[in-house]
Amino acid sequence: MRFESGILKSHTRQPEYNEVMKMIARRTDEESGDYIVKPFAIEVKEHLDDGFNNGLYTAGAATPGDFTKFCTVIGPGKAYVSGYETEKISTQVVEFDKARTTATVNNETINADYGQFVRVTNVYGSPDITLNGSDTDPFKKIQLHNRQTATRGSTSG
Repeated sequence: MRFESGILKSHTRQPEYNEVMKMIARRTDEESGDYIVKPFAIEVKEHLDDGFNNGLYTAGAATPGDFTKFCTVIGPGKAYVSGYETEKISTQVVEFDKARTTATVNNETINADYGQFVRVTNVYGSPDITLNGSDTDPFKKIQLHNRQTATRGSTSG
């Protein structure tokens, strides 16, 4: 058993017989792949609780909150990964640094990766997200065409 600050964090229920266990894990992985038996609840929270954002730690806590971080709270669960049983019996908190760096790129080509939904070989310009006149919603439908247009809003192909 493993305890942290008096809280049970893990409990090994069966002995680990190295070679036999590897063989069973390999067979389980080949037959079933990776799967979840009892889902791990995942919640993303702010690290610093400012009173309004439901953060995890206050500024005066034993672990003081930090506005440059966020936390992922992972609840108990059970899964098989690569044939091996993985079970967490208590909640775990994983802290991450928030992205704080930026970069400016002028007059360069920027790839637009849309994943497996659409394949585009040439992108001219970028989606129109500007307000025009009295528009209340700047996000218009994106139309994909096979030829470049010279005038905004006109279609070709």
